[in-house]
Amino acid sequence: MRKIRWFEALSRCGDGLWRLVAACVASSLLTACPKNVHTFTPASSTFTTFKLQAGSIETGGASCTPPTPPAPLDPAPPGSTQLLVGYQDWRNTVTDSNGLQCGESNAKRWEGAVAFDMTAVAADVNASPFNTASATLVYRVQNTFQNPQPANSTPMCAARVELASAPPATAGLVALNGNAGQSFPASSNPSLGTLAIPATAPLTGTSTQGPATVDAQGFSGFPKVSVDVTLALNDWLSTKGPTMTIVLPPYGPTIAQLGVTNSPPTPVPVSRSTAECRTVVDTVSLTVNIGRN
Repeated sequence: MRKIRWFEALSRCGDGLWRLVAACVASSLLTACPKNVHTFTPASSTFTTFKLQAGSIETGGASCTPPTPPAPLDPAPPGSTQLLVGYQDWRNTVTDSNGLQCGESNAKRWEGAVAFDMTAVAADVNASPFNTASATLVYRVQNTFQNPQPANSTPMCAARVELASAPPATAGLVALNGNAGQSFPASSNPSLGTLAIPATAPLTGTSTQGPATVDAQGFSGFPKVSVDVTLALNDWLSTKGPTMTIVLPPYGPTIAQLGVTNSPPTPVPVSRSTAECRTVVDTVSLTVNIGRN
C-alpha cells in the first residue's frame, strides 16, 4: 500500500484519532490510519506535593519589627488526591535604624508529582509492534490564587509538564529545606521538546496554547486543563518502566534564581515582597492510545 501524506491521513481519520496521527507524523511512522486502537487510563498510584523553602532571618534588632508586610501563612495542605503547585515570596520592607532595608525574606515553591501505573500499557506495547502512541493529561483547577491578580484571566501557576526520573518515594506533602541544600527531585522536559502550560487562561470559553488546552468551565464550572503529553510518553517508551511520573513545576523564578540560597544569601527583591501564585489541582487522569494497522 502506498504511503499517504500527513494531511490526507488527517482527513481520513476520525476526530478522536488526530493526536495519534500527529504522533505518527512526528515520528515518521505514518503509513495509514491505525485500524486498531487500544485505549488505557492508567491508575494514579501516588500524589506528592514537594514544598521547597529557603530564607534569611534579619538579626539587626527590633528596628525591623513589626515585619511589613506580615509574613504570609502557608496555604492549606493538598488532599490525598490533590497537588499544590506554585510560589510564595515575601520580603520585610521595613528600614532599620541604620537606614538600611531589612534583609529578612522567605521563598517557597510547591511542585506536584503524580505517578501512573503503566503495567497494562507496557504489556500491550511489548505484545506486538505498534504504529502510533499518544497520551493526554487532564486535570481540574480546583482552586487558584495569584498576587497581583491577573486581569480578566485565571492563573495556572504550573509552568509545564515534566517527566520525573523516578516515582515519588512517599505520598502527601514533603517538606524540603533549600537552606540545607535540598532541592526538588530530578525531573526534566521531554527529550523532544517542552510541554508548556499557559501562565493564565481566559475566564470563559476554550483556549489553546502549544500542547495545552484550557476549558474555563470544563469541570462543572471549574477550569479543565488538557495537555498533549505524547512527547513524555515517547520518553517512557524507551524504558517501559512500571510507572510514569508526571511533574508540574511552578511558574516563576526558582529559589536558586532569586539567590536566596547563595552564601551570603540574596534577599527576595522588594518587588516580590507579596508575590504569590498557587493552584490546587485534582481529578488528574492520563489517557494513553496505542494504535496498530
